[in-house]
Amino acid sequence: MVKISIIIPVFNKEKNLKKAINSVLNQTLEDIELICINDGSTDKSLSILNKYSKKYDFIKIYNQKNQGAAIARNKGMKIAKGEYIAFLDADDIYINNKSLERLYKIAKSNNANLVSGNIKIISSKGELKSTKDSKYYKNDEIISPEEYGIPWFFYKNIYKREFLISNNIYFPDLIRGEDPVFLAEVLSKLDCIYTVNIDFYGYCYIKNENKLNKPEIIQDYIKQYKYMYKYFENPKFNKIKKDYIYKLFNFIDMLSIENLGIALNTIREVFKGELLRRFEDYYYLKYSNNKELMEKLNINTNKPRISIIIPIYNSGKYLKETINSVLNQSFIDFEIICINDGSTDDSLDILETYKKKDKRIKIINQKNQGLGAARNKGLKNSNGEFIFFIDSDDYIAENALENLYKNAILNDSDMVLYKMARFNWDNIWYNAPIFDFDEINPKIDFSNYTFNYKEIKSHVLNKSFSACIKLYKKEFLDKYDDFYFDTGLIFEDVPFHVKVMLRSKKISYVPEYLYYYRQNPNSIINTNKNREDIYKIIDIVEKFLRENNYYDELKYEFEYFKVLQILQYILEANTEEYFNKAKSELKKVDISKNELIPINISELYDLIFDCNYFTEFKLKIENNNLKNDNNALLKENNSLKNDNNALLKENNNLKNDNNILLDRNKNLEKENNTLLKENKNLENKNKSLNNEMIKLLNSRSWKITKPLRRIKKSIK
Repeated sequence: MVKISIIIPVFNKEKNLKKAINSVLNQTLEDIELICINDGSTDKSLSILNKYSKKYDFIKIYNQKNQGAAIARNKGMKIAKGEYIAFLDADDIYINNKSLERLYKIAKSNNANLVSGNIKIISSKGELKSTKDSKYYKNDEIISPEEYGIPWFFYKNIYKREFLISNNIYFPDLIRGEDPVFLAEVLSKLDCIYTVNIDFYGYCYIKNENKLNKPEIIQDYIKQYKYMYKYFENPKFNKIKKDYIYKLFNFIDMLSIENLGIALNTIREVFKGELLRRFEDYYYLKYSNNKELMEKLNINTNKPRISIIIPIYNSGKYLKETINSVLNQSFIDFEIICINDGSTDDSLDILETYKKKDKRIKIINQKNQGLGAARNKGLKNSNGEFIFFIDSDDYIAENALENLYKNAILNDSDMVLYKMARFNWDNIWYNAPIFDFDEINPKIDFSNYTFNYKEIKSHVLNKSFSACIKLYKKEFLDKYDDFYFDTGLIFEDVPFHVKVMLRSKKISYVPEYLYYYRQNPNSIINTNKNREDIYKIIDIVEKFLRENNYYDELKYEFEYFKVLQILQYILEANTEEYFNKAKSELKKVDISKNELIPINISELYDLIFDCNYFTEFKLKIENNNLKNDNNALLKENNSLKNDNNALLKENNNLKNDNNILLDRNKNLEKENNTLLKENKNLENKNKSLNNEMIKLLNSRSWKITKPLRRIKKSIK
């Protein structure tokens, strides 16, 4: 009985074929068969196969005209007799010689339809590396089909032959993309997958090798997605579909200009509706500067992609910087809707000057009605696919719109979040209350990641309220009739923020500082002293939560929101009326069981009930602040004392080191003097010896014996 049938399609693989077959011969599992389908090779591949076939009975060779790997594998599956089927490409290898034995043992003992091992990429240097496109199994375990991930690397599995036959699962006749389709159909019909912690399959990767360079290959590669959507209809596969679509965007990036039209026309055959529009928008994002290409591809270039709404009230001092930051964007397909909210300075003149230079700028004048009314007017007059708000004294990074628009397209986002920095004339602070998901989740690829409010509850009611740090899909906003800013109130963006955060099904994130918020003492929030508006805002938020069945889920978050918002404006309001209202409203909140509320807020909460009047509360706060300041000064003083003691200790150490060095120096001087004396004595001895030698040479006896010395030398 054959346990595993291994199928190898072969087309002109003489270079690596022996390695592939030898990796099968090295397997410890017995009772296997190797089915080699020679797909019309014109090199020495068939000769190599025949030599192996003569030597080993379990190696079987079948020939066919060149029809592609899919047809070859299907032929092998029909011939196969094994309980299980494995696949091997002719330029790859099985890494571990025990892998088939391990996989078969798990398959047999569990009557499994699919058992999966690990895959490693083999570089041109022979190095084995893991790939992020395939999960690496660290344990033998059971996983669900949707946990497999993108249906790539079908080779790292063995399949029960009876399961494939009974479900009529074969490879589609595609030049490229046939193997993910095969695996997708398998996954769609499985209940579970058994995994084995063993490095099973070695995939030979040739860097910079472009296998997708012909029109027919490009077409088939894109057509695979039609099958994907068919087999992954079940919502449990939604994440796999999303991740796989993201790979198609990456595929577009690889294409030459000549092949872009072929790809887009095939995409139009495969996809309809929103998904097709996303691909067309992505083409536009990348190639909008090529008008000839846009016309050839029939991509709409008339409708603005982004509507930028700027409410303006007496902002002449900063307005040019704001508008210039928009006009200097790397992404240029937008309209700027400027709502002049009854300005009495030169703001309107500045707008008119810019409008004459740039047709994208629209000016709408209205009587002064406040920030909320101005933004609402902008929303009603917007034509873009996305909405972006910017205040008239702030500015944005040069790549802000491009990065946000790209992220929105890739993720099909209802809303894109990003980071805000605060600044004044001298400094920029990168520690504003912002979205910081990249610090919490540093391993996430945010270019392909979406979430909803359940994953970021703390940001729904207690962080990042500003309307200006979000890009909104207009289609999403248009679904609801209450997506507007409350008028006649400050803090008007808080209810808007809560609504969009809770209703967005797909939120994405760009982990970059793209918006710069000016710390302007003359801004509306700083000049409007009506802090009592916060009570109305809290009521609006609570009403929305209750009417839309969010309150029970967010009860503790709302209580924290209410307490924090009321307390933080007591001193700014500076009235007995606000203080009394605060006590009345806070009595309705029991914070004893709310673990979200930090100690400093709960202490402030308790303090308000210890005071009868605002002046008393204010004095106690000032007293606490003085105590805190005094404690801080004492702490600083102690720190200075410690620093001083440390310096004194260091000084003493330096003195000791100096004394040691001085002693060493004295000893060295003594040693040097001794050496000088010894050297002088040696010089004197040397002079004495020289004098004696001279006397000897000049002596009568030396002269008389000179002939004898010559005779002795000649004898030698």
